[in-house]
Amino acid sequence: MLMATVFILVPISSGGSTFAWSSPVVIVLLVLGGVTVVAFVFVEWRYAALPIIPLHLLSQRSLLLLTTIAFLAGCYYYANVYFLPIYFQIVLNPPAGAILSSALLQSLLLPQIGTAMAAGFVVQRYSSNLTACLLL
Repeated sequence: MLMATVFILVPISSGGSTFAWSSPVVIVLLVLGGVTVVAFVFVEWRYAALPIIPLHLLSQRSLLLLTTIAFLAGCYYYANVYFLPIYFQIVLNPPAGAILSSALLQSLLLPQIGTAMAAGFVVQRYSSNLTACLLL
C-alpha cells in the first residue's frame, strides 16, 4: 500500500509544476498507483491469511459507511490544513505572512483538540461496550 501511495502522491504533487500533467512520467505513475491499489486489494481479499485490511468487515453496511465517512472527513481535513495557509498567504488582501497564516489556522485546529479529548473520554468510558460490539 505504501508503494501505491507513493506512486499516486508523487505525480499529484509534481504535476503541473515539475512535470506537465500530460507528461508520460505523471501518467505512468498514476496508472502504476491504480494498478498497485487493485493488486493490494486483490491479494488482501484472496491470499492473505492475516490481512492488513480485513475486507469482510466492509460487507457490513454500517462499517462501510463509517469507513467512507472517516476517509472523506480526513480528505476534507487535510485539504483544509494544506490549502488554507496558501489561501491566507496568496489570496487575502493584504496577504498574510507565514506566522499570521498559522495563527489564522488555529480556528480549525483548536476545536479539533477539544473534540478529540472529549472523544477520548467517551471511548474510555464506554470501551467495554465498544469492544463487545466490535467482536460481533
